[in-house]
Order: sequence, then structure tokens, then C-alpha cells
Amino acid sequence: MKCLIYFSEEQVKWLFDFFPDLHPFLLTIANKPLLEYLIDFAVINKINDIRIINGTSNTSLEQKIGDGGRWGINISYNLAKPKDTIKKILAKNIAFARNDDLLIINGFFFIFYKKSIENYQFFSRNDNEYQISDGNNHLIVIRKRESLSTFNFNEIPEIECSDLPIKSINSILDFYQLNMDLIKNHQEDFVFPGYNTEKGIFIGRNVHYPHYVKISKPIFFGDNVQLMDEVIIGSHTIIGDQVLVDMGTSIENSIILSNTYIGNELEIKNKIVHKNHLIDPFTEDVVNVIDKFLISEIKNNLITQISHRIAHFIATIVLKILFIVPYYIFLLFFGLVGSKKVYKEFYFDKNGKTDIIRYRKLKFKMFPFVRMIFEKYPLLNIVLKGKLRLVGNHLILKSKETRYKLDELPVYYPGLFHYSEMLTGDVSEVEKDINELFYSNNLSIKLDIKILVKALMKYCFSLQ
Repeated sequence: MKCLIYFSEEQVKWLFDFFPDLHPFLLTIANKPLLEYLIDFAVINKINDIRIINGTSNTSLEQKIGDGGRWGINISYNLAKPKDTIKKILAKNIAFARNDDLLIINGFFFIFYKKSIENYQFFSRNDNEYQISDGNNHLIVIRKRESLSTFNFNEIPEIECSDLPIKSINSILDFYQLNMDLIKNHQEDFVFPGYNTEKGIFIGRNVHYPHYVKISKPIFFGDNVQLMDEVIIGSHTIIGDQVLVDMGTSIENSIILSNTYIGNELEIKNKIVHKNHLIDPFTEDVVNVIDKFLISEIKNNLITQISHRIAHFIATIVLKILFIVPYYIFLLFFGLVGSKKVYKEFYFDKNGKTDIIRYRKLKFKMFPFVRMIFEKYPLLNIVLKGKLRLVGNHLILKSKETRYKLDELPVYYPGLFHYSEMLTGDVSEVEKDINELFYSNNLSIKLDIKILVKALMKYCFSLQ
């Protein structure tokens, strides 16, 4: 048996009001994309060939799901037009669909299967075609045919299957209630991401929080989650990947989606948070309260930006004066044989504008201070031209794999020095992404001064 998965554009219109940058199939239910639940269901039922019909040319789906290798199956993709019916979809995928029994998952819904059950009543019937349907969503089995040209979906009989209920996801409230239902009542039914350390708790990789943070079960934590001091995580809370929750914030009965920064001293209850948006699933209100720069007055923003530029300009002049002698001394000793010219293209703003930066890089390991002088001193001229900040976001190298990082940050002001540089020890790429999220939501002259001073101290006095 093969499997074909598809939903119509009409069924997911509501979703783009809340998550405009998210592919519907990648909407996470209890920290796992909806599509992965459907794939798990197919795999449990010994289906090893799946065709996913995509209503958009967006490649994020294929990048996330891949070719099926991690499930040990084959996954292929095909495009559909917005007004294509399921019969039209089937006709376009005739080479895939014919000559084998076919399971069609048609609609935007959740299947309440259980990972422990391998033989469902739904698949044990050997007679003709049949379906489970709620009117808008369908689980359909059609038998092996030589031709599908005369196929009529309206003639497929509906059956009752008590061990395989389905639930439509037609609104933000459906999405919220489904998450709460899974975390409360179905912890043992599905394969969830993370480690099930004890009943009611699923913890992903690289989760950090002080031991005295208050946590009440049940909770789901994704990968790369950081909770600051005095945070309270109440029951029925789902926190996605790459999330930082700042000091003194309380969260309960809520969903925090991936790549989100939660500010300090907030109380979040019965809500959904997606990046910079706070969503009330019961009223469907969407409020931006997380990024203080987005809700502050324009006049204050302008003053802040001017103050930043002046402070950065003065500090850059001071650094040029302080390090001019060391730079030319090091250049004399290492310039010809110990270093090489490097040309790399980086993103320079959130819209994806790029520019090439030219600098020298040491060919061999050297003291951090020497490396800093070689790699950063020539770039001070770019800072003075206003193209680069002295302190800002970590420069993102231009590539297809890194473009998405711009979309995940509320703001992007690339700088010569960045938050992770002031920290001791090695900082992984994942930790660097979390630090960037924190910095972007806490921009201030005071924070920039702290980063600059600590980074310079680290470079000047570290031996490794």
C-alpha cells in the first residue's frame, strides 16, 4: 500500500492569519510537525511509499522532512494548484497511485492513532473501497486499479472506526485545544520529541535552567531552551526549540512556539506565543507585546537609534587609536607569510541585502588578542562608514542554509562584536542562535557597552 497526503488551500486560510511564515504541514503539535504524525501513522501501518502534495513551491517542507530516510521509507513530493480537487490531484499523480492499494489522507486534521497498535480495524477490511470522514476531512482506502479515470469519491461508503478518531484543525482554538489534549491525555500514545525523564515531562536537548526554577507537570520542552532566574513554568506548558524565557516570567497552560524570546516579568496564561506575537486562542486576538521596540513610540525609537550611532562612532574612533600600533606591528611580523586575505559575503540587513567583507585571517593558531587585531581592526573603517555596527548581531554568512535566520530575529543589526563573544568557553552554533534572540530583544547602549568591554577583556587576557 502507498499513501498520498494532501489538504486544500481553503482548509488552512485561517492559519496564515496567525502564522504567515509557517508551512501548514510544519505546524507543530506538542513540538512535532503535524506532517510527522501522519508519516508515523503510515509507517506503523507498513506503508513505505508516501507522496506529499504541496500547494506551494516553498522548499521549507522538503528541507525539514527530507526523502524519508530517517523513517526507512521513500517520500516524494508534487505540486498542486490552489483549486485542484482530490480527484484532479489523483489524476496528476496517476503513475504513483495506480497498481497498488492506496491510502489517501485528504484534509487538515489530526489522527488519534496509538503507537502501540499495529493492526487497526480500518486496515483489516478486505472489501472494496471505504473511508472515515467528518465531511471536510477524509481517510480513504482505494484498491489497486489499472485505471482511475472513472473513480468517484462520492460513491465511497463511510465506515465507523472507533479505534481511529480524527479531529479537524479549523481554527486557532482547535490548534490550542489539540495541544492541551495531547499533553494532558495522550502522553503514551505518540512518539514525542525529547527525553521522557519522568511521567508528565518531555525534555529536549540542551535545555538549561537554574535548579530552583519552579516547574509543574505536565510540560514539554524542545531543544535549546534556556530559562533565566525566577522563571515559573506552570502545568500544561509546551515550549518549542530555540526559546529563551527571561527573568521573572510565569507561563501556564500556554504554547511557546520555536525561535521565540519571552521578555522578563511577564505573565502568560492560556496563550500561544509565536516570535513577537501573543495570541489568545479563545478570542483570536493577536497582540505584539514581546519586543518593546515594536510597541514603543516612533520618537523614542529614533532617539535610541541616533544615540546608538553616536556611541558606536566614538567607541570606534577610540579603538582605532588604541590598536593602530599593535596592528601595524603584527602586520609587519605576520602580514606576508602568517596571514591570508579572506573575501566573504555576509547579510547586512534583515531584508537580505549583502556585501563582501575583506579582511586578513591568520594561517595558524595564535593568541586571541593577535587574532582579534588582525581580523577586526581593518573592519573598523566599515563601522565608521555606518555599514556595520561596532556591537550588534553576529554577522550571518550568506547561504541558502542561513537565510532563514534573518526571519527568526525580530531585528538584525550586524556588528563587529556580538553577544556570544563576551562569554567564556566555547559557544555552539545553537547557543549562539539563542544569544542572538536575546540580544535582538534587549537592545540598549548599556548592553552594547557590556558586550564590548567583556569581549575586549576576553581577547586581551585570554591565552586560548
